[in-house]
Amino acid sequence: YPEVFFMNSDNVFIGESTIQPTTLINAENGPVIIEDGVLIQGQSYLEGPLYIGTKSVIKSHSHIKHSVIGPKCKIGGEVNTVIIQGFTNKVHDGYLGNAFLGEWINLGAGTINSNLKNNYTQVTVQINGKNVNTKSLHIGCFLGDYVKTAIGTTINTGTVIGPAAMIVTDGFPPKTIRPFTWYVNGKHRIVLFDKFLETTQHVKERRGQNLTKIEISLLKNIRNSR
Repeated sequence: YPEVFFMNSDNVFIGESTIQPTTLINAENGPVIIEDGVLIQGQSYLEGPLYIGTKSVIKSHSHIKHSVIGPKCKIGGEVNTVIIQGFTNKVHDGYLGNAFLGEWINLGAGTINSNLKNNYTQVTVQINGKNVNTKSLHIGCFLGDYVKTAIGTTINTGTVIGPAAMIVTDGFPPKTIRPFTWYVNGKHRIVLFDKFLETTQHVKERRGQNLTKIEISLLKNIRNSR
């Protein structure tokens, strides 16, 4: 890899992938594993421990460390200590830290999350209607499958957003948003299931995928139990 810079190269494992010049891969604090078909665009900084799944794309000027990125994701900006499952897009600049993202999520440009409270107290997360103390200072957000955020979305510490929710707001959304909720500037609407399936099928076709009957049944159960 000409003009690609390695720190502790013995701890870097790369499949049949493209690493563009001026990329820096730092494996001094843990391994960096890059699967087949990955594209790392130039001037990116990757720090281990880090795993990047098959056919994912890391955009130019990205700063990514201590994370797991699933297959066929498109990732840009700053990502620190995050699990991102397959087919999820965070293409643009913006910070994402100490978070979990499901599949088929799309974060609009400038979406950022907070992972540390200003008063440095432990973060609470709402689970099944109850506030749970995580006993951690650093907790970001938890986003279910198919979540979409508008440009400029800001997400608070310990926020939980259910599957298929859509967020459009000029301030922090609530720290808990139920599945299939269209949240627009303080107002909640239920996402129309047929419209959701239509959009989701279109999104999947762009990646050579299709909604299966099992997926539709599972999503319908989630929708009906919200």
